[in-house]
Amino acid sequence: MAATAPEETSGNYKWKVAAVISGTFLFSAMDMNSSLVALPTIAGHYDVDIMAVSWVVLVLFLTMNALLLPFGRLADIAGRKKVMIAGMLVVGIGGILSTFTPSLPWLYVTRIFQGAGAAAM
Repeated sequence: MAATAPEETSGNYKWKVAAVISGTFLFSAMDMNSSLVALPTIAGHYDVDIMAVSWVVLVLFLTMNALLLPFGRLADIAGRKKVMIAGMLVVGIGGILSTFTPSLPWLYVTRIFQGAGAAAM
């Protein structure tokens, strides 16, 4: 019989995993909702109409939904913990890059980057 790691057999392990997963969902939901609230400000900053800025949210959703299955398979192969941590890093780096974008097309690119990270999370 194979021995399991001590933290996997304790009851606290399940709660730690649940807390981390809940935190990442909260992190992702806050990112998406704050983008929706900020759309008029973003439109004013880049001096474009609201329809052009609505793609800031749409490219994130489209990228995330397109990559959910491939990243799920990658997580099965490489390990769920590694893929989730990598996704968290990508979302964080994408958020920092989004802050400093000089134009709207670059903002789209950084949001696509964040969508890939969100799919990995």
